[in-house]
Amino acid sequence: MFDTEISYLETFSSEPRTIILSDWLKAVKNGCKLKDKVLQYRETGDQQLKKSIPTVTVGAVCDGGHSMDNVITRTGWIALDIDDDHNPEFTDWPFIRDQIGKLKQVAFSALSTSGRGVWALVRVSDPMYQDQYFDALQTDFRDLGIVLDSTKGRNPNDKRFYSYDPDAIIKPEVKIYEKRRIPPAPDPSPVTYSGGKDVFSRGLSYVENKGYSFTHGVDMHYSIFHLCCFLNFKGIPQREAEAWIDVNVFPLNQIRSNCITEPYKRFKANYGRGADRPSTAKYESKKSADYGFNPFTGEIFDERGYPADWDEIEFETELK
Repeated sequence: MFDTEISYLETFSSEPRTIILSDWLKAVKNGCKLKDKVLQYRETGDQQLKKSIPTVTVGAVCDGGHSMDNVITRTGWIALDIDDDHNPEFTDWPFIRDQIGKLKQVAFSALSTSGRGVWALVRVSDPMYQDQYFDALQTDFRDLGIVLDSTKGRNPNDKRFYSYDPDAIIKPEVKIYEKRRIPPAPDPSPVTYSGGKDVFSRGLSYVENKGYSFTHGVDMHYSIFHLCCFLNFKGIPQREAEAWIDVNVFPLNQIRSNCITEPYKRFKANYGRGADRPSTAKYESKKSADYGFNPFTGEIFDERGYPADWDEIEFETELK
């Protein structure tokens, strides 16, 4: 698994040469001639000394330099960096190293060059989308309470200093990381609301029928959350919903949860599916639908203007 070719740089200005990743990882765990430099740096913090320590680009093989223009092969390996600058609450770094090493997709975990941090290796399935995998990894680690250094790991030519750690974790097999955060494609023709002006009033009624009252605290969170679910379904753009809520419900600068953004994000596929568009009038339902229906999905609307089975949908969210 670690028989991948990567680039090695004696210094930042030196010509890269190709080595095998497994040899580098063995040197990290077993030590080599660079070990004493690393130990000295951990004692002194001398930045000039650190600059004399070689680096590797685990995500790429480079030729003629180490910029993106010099990348000739992407390896699919991402080196993650967890340091005390972004995680000041961590002090027991060997413990953090061991915990990160337990993650299924982490193939390697070791102390950083300074000893006050951890670096880890993850293998992704398609090296061409390293930035998208890295964005997803940032979110996954954030959910674990760990902040990744966003400047290291996004690009295949990002460099990693040699570090010595006899207790480094090296796994013989590992699960490939598959998750990507794909940027949303722009919608050339978004569906917008074109119905009656009472859509917000109907939204308020919908929320009240679900038992919420727009009072402060958790109730306010869920009240606005369900209101935005309704407005999203009716094709009200998020910005318009925010403006109306700011004036009529609760000041936006006092909202501390995801009660507006989450409905529009989670139920993006439902946006505008229940919009009161006159263009739907030419369709006729084969079923009894006194209050209309969605010709694209066949959903039957009730007198409130949303699918009859809407109340059966369970919403889940969390306060941030």
